[in-house]
Amino acid sequence: MGMSKPLKNPGLPPGAIVETDPDGGAWRNDGVRLTPASQNPWYVLATVAGEQEGTVFDSEEGAYVLKVDEGLNAQNRRFWNGWMCQGLEDDEREELARKLQLSPKELLPLGVAEMKRLTTRFQKAFPDQKPEETIPNPELGIDFRQAYFPQAVVFGRFYLARPAIFFDTCFVGPAVFQAAYFDGLALFHNAHFNGPAYFDDVQFAEAVVFHFAQFEGPTFFQGVGFSKRTEFRSAGFTGFTDFSDGRFGARTSFDNACFKSEVPRFFHREMHQNTGFTENRSLWPDVTTENADQGKRAYTRLRQVAAEIYDPDLEHFFLRQEMKCKEALAGRFEKVLFILYRKFADSGISVKRPAAALAGLWGLGAAMFAGYFLAPMGHHVPDYVAASPGWSGIGLSFANVFAFLGLSRAFFAEVLVALPISLKYFAGLQTVLGAVFFFLLALGLRNRFRLK
Repeated sequence: MGMSKPLKNPGLPPGAIVETDPDGGAWRNDGVRLTPASQNPWYVLATVAGEQEGTVFDSEEGAYVLKVDEGLNAQNRRFWNGWMCQGLEDDEREELARKLQLSPKELLPLGVAEMKRLTTRFQKAFPDQKPEETIPNPELGIDFRQAYFPQAVVFGRFYLARPAIFFDTCFVGPAVFQAAYFDGLALFHNAHFNGPAYFDDVQFAEAVVFHFAQFEGPTFFQGVGFSKRTEFRSAGFTGFTDFSDGRFGARTSFDNACFKSEVPRFFHREMHQNTGFTENRSLWPDVTTENADQGKRAYTRLRQVAAEIYDPDLEHFFLRQEMKCKEALAGRFEKVLFILYRKFADSGISVKRPAAALAGLWGLGAAMFAGYFLAPMGHHVPDYVAASPGWSGIGLSFANVFAFLGLSRAFFAEVLVALPISLKYFAGLQTVLGAVFFFLLALGLRNRFRLK
């Protein structure tokens, strides 16, 4: 993605805040100027009753707990929904209330006293303009592009009609959209969430776009219903990320999405068959003893997802990641087995590694046997071996490595009897390792070419 200016801090994402202004605005790392939310009419409409200054987000006993002023949110929701739903018919209002799990009365047009309070709020926010000039038109798209939220913002059970645009928006504190209903496009392209992002139980009726969005804090999409195309392409997730429950109802893309510290959770979520994840290992978290247990369970679920959408390559990628987690949790002996399996077979997907191991084992044996046949102590071997020690060494090594072909008994029975005990042991080792490497080669071919 092109940028108009170079990054001020190359170590930070383009959307990171690197400077703030006295008026409440801010500058992003890529040079984009953000305006304070207090100057955005839509934010003023969302905070007629007041701003959520007391919102806190804690981690208690391993569980994430969000604390908001629910009374204040209910008041703000009434002003917002009453204004946004003023043109609805009674049956439309009742259907929307059902989706938001609210009383239809909460969606009725604002009364006289409520309108007076709303007008007063806009007069205070924009003293140089008339309220009718600044109060947003509910028939138009909701526009928060390049807005800077220095504190928590709560849209709990808000009705966001028509396109909701959050391009290049920065949320410094918690961003709470819990149980909101997006009736139009939801566009969060390049949005930056510094704090926790709460999208629990949100309903998206149209396409959702989080291209290049950055989630720096814990991120919750539990129970979310994505009805149409969903895009998280090139998004970045730094911490805890949960997409459990709910469903993806159409094409979904996590292509080139980066999960830096934790594997995302997709437990009990219904996945659309046209769902894409990246197989770039660098975009998934490094496996450590601290995250291996959670990572193992999360990768197991992702492997199941890949199987459900019939993507065997992706399925085996998640299997390899799962094996890394098991390796981190294993005891010493099991850890050695996991390491050998990964090194020699890339956890069952590689063809090159076991083939190279077979070739190396064959070549080493050929050199050792040929050297013995050429040495004076090897002259008591059969005449046909002494006459061609090099080719005989190659042939004997091949026969040992691929012992299941029966070549050793057919052509080298006398030679094996004549070998010193050390080379006999080596020949036996070749037979054992040859069988193991050949099995890994066959396994790699099966997985590579999907011979199931």
